[in-house]
Amino acid sequence: MPNPTSPKVIDDVWGSGPRNIWAVGQDGRMLHYDGATWSVRESGTAHHLSAVRGHGDHVFVDGRKGAIAYPPRS
Repeated sequence: MPNPTSPKVIDDVWGSGPRNIWAVGQDGRMLHYDGATWSVRESGTAHHLSAVRGHGDHVFVDGRKGAIAYPPRS
C-alpha cells in the first residue's frame, strides 16, 4: 500500500476538527484521522477522488467519472 501521507496520493483534505479529518486521492484512496491514527476507509470506487467536504459528521467525496462516496460514520 502506498504511504498515505505521500503528496502523490492525497488530493484534498477536510476536517470538522482535530479528531475528524478526511483525505482523498488516487485510486479511490480515502483516509480518516481520529485524532490518534490514520486509517484507510473503503470508498467503493477505484476512480480518482479529488474533493472532500462536509459538515459535522456528514462527509461527501467526489471524483472523476462521477465517483461519489459517502463514508460511513465511525
